[in-house]
Amino acid sequence: MKHGLGRACVALGVLVFAVTARAQISEVQAEQLMKLAGGWAQIASMAPSMRQAFKAGIARPEAGLDDDQRAKLAAAAEAGFDTERMRQVARRTLAEGVQSGYVPELLAWYRSEPGRVVTAAEEASSADELRGDSEARVRAGIALLQAASPERRALLNQVVEVTRAVPAGADFVLNLGLAVQRSMARLNPKAPPADEAKARADFDAQRPQLMQGLQVLSLAGVAVTYQGVPDATLAAYTRFMGGAAGDHITDLSTRAFEAALLDAFDRLGR
Repeated sequence: MKHGLGRACVALGVLVFAVTARAQISEVQAEQLMKLAGGWAQIASMAPSMRQAFKAGIARPEAGLDDDQRAKLAAAAEAGFDTERMRQVARRTLAEGVQSGYVPELLAWYRSEPGRVVTAAEEASSADELRGDSEARVRAGIALLQAASPERRALLNQVVEVTRAVPAGADFVLNLGLAVQRSMARLNPKAPPADEAKARADFDAQRPQLMQGLQVLSLAGVAVTYQGVPDATLAAYTRFMGGAAGDHITDLSTRAFEAALLDAFDRLGR
């Protein structure tokens, strides 16, 4: 009886631990994490950037749109890429996905001095990217990489690796491309129907080349973003992001940003 009770207590403890590990967090906690991690501010930069990119795309002659269609799509973009709505979707995605057991470690990192320095650099970089020339930014990043010490380049490579920037970026390009096709088909009667199976097959064929390009762009991007961040701070960042809590928040943050953008495209013209 004593051994049976002991086994039951162990089993109960395992069950409680498993349930706790899977427990969701509240939207209040998710918003707190987003603000500490910089995601809240980055979405404020992302929304107008996506509006501008979308409007630039529909203005091109190859889009095959008349003035009335462009005006309709531009108005849809204003409503679709709404900062508060995008924040709401991202916050809900985090709230539904973040395991509560990781929250203390996440808060400890983002409240630490290295965490605050990294987040400040990321927020400033997002704002600069919105105002600046993307090609000039890539050139600046490549110049920084060429001038960097081997140790610094190794750290920047680690950042790209632990944040999974390249594979996540490739998946994002595919999902966003499919969302754009669906939106254009819905908003423009002249647009050809979206063939997602063909689009995925074409993408898979081009994925190796895309990954190579994204590797260069990602390295150039992190070189610019963290150019003022000391090596010791960047090393602390890679250690955190390489751990279980960092890996978890990387995955969830990527999903949250993607969910916000896909929701925006899905709402275009509805």
